[in-house]
Amino acid sequence: MRRYIAVAMIIPMILITACGSSTDEKSTDAVSPGESGNDRIIEEIEPESDENPVVEMGAGAEENTSHSEEVTQEDPHEIYDRFIAGDEKAVYAPTGADETYYTMSACLNKGEAYSLDEIITKLCDQVEPEWEVRPTVGETEYDYIDCGLDGVEELRVGLNLPIENIEMFYVQMIIKDFAGELRICYDCDSWSRSSTSISPTGFVSLWGSNGAASHVCRYSFVDADGVWKQWYQMNVDHDIFGQYYTYDPVNYKVLDFSGLDYSGLAIESYEFVDNPDSPKNI
Repeated sequence: MRRYIAVAMIIPMILITACGSSTDEKSTDAVSPGESGNDRIIEEIEPESDENPVVEMGAGAEENTSHSEEVTQEDPHEIYDRFIAGDEKAVYAPTGADETYYTMSACLNKGEAYSLDEIITKLCDQVEPEWEVRPTVGETEYDYIDCGLDGVEELRVGLNLPIENIEMFYVQMIIKDFAGELRICYDCDSWSRSSTSISPTGFVSLWGSNGAASHVCRYSFVDADGVWKQWYQMNVDHDIFGQYYTYDPVNYKVLDFSGLDYSGLAIESYEFVDNPDSPKNI
């Protein structure tokens, strides 16, 4: 109310001034015909420009757009999470493996895609006849690793598939995303006499049984391209039975120990790969 009372008092003063002198420059400020005093006063009180609110709204819009882009950015783990949930399949495309009992190479077809449940079922189908017991499907473990340390993560999956009261089996695989297609690059199995571990960088370490009187230690890795490469292996052989075959798959040699007391003999052989760029294919 105080604002409108003040306006009512000012209007007569303006009108009186306009009538007093027709030559007074201030008369040009008089209220023009058809324009009320209230309108003129209110117009002078109101802001002359509304540019600031427009600028503020524009900045807010840019902020919202930037925020929207961040929200819609795809999660690189999403496709791996779908595989674990059973909503995505992975193509069996191995470049190497360390298999003893659970052998994906014997129950999966190269180039075909399988869900996690399908892989588990086929592995159990493969092992059951040999043990005459259906494996128990235990907990599925998984984590993200960075093979080759290139900043692009792969998925390591661990399957607990024991034969209850007989043998504890643990199957692992490394899965890589190739532009929206998941591929199983490497797999291995562990049991009571043989253990294989996969590090957060894709380094693979195996130590265990290589036969009734033989042990093996093998170091390998999966690189940033999803390729398995072996660079070191050691074999320890006990109970030599007269002949020993060196571990060269092409130019192997036979060592003859006939006539010697080899009852306490053990042979260690070492293999180093200087340039592990030609992966062992299975």
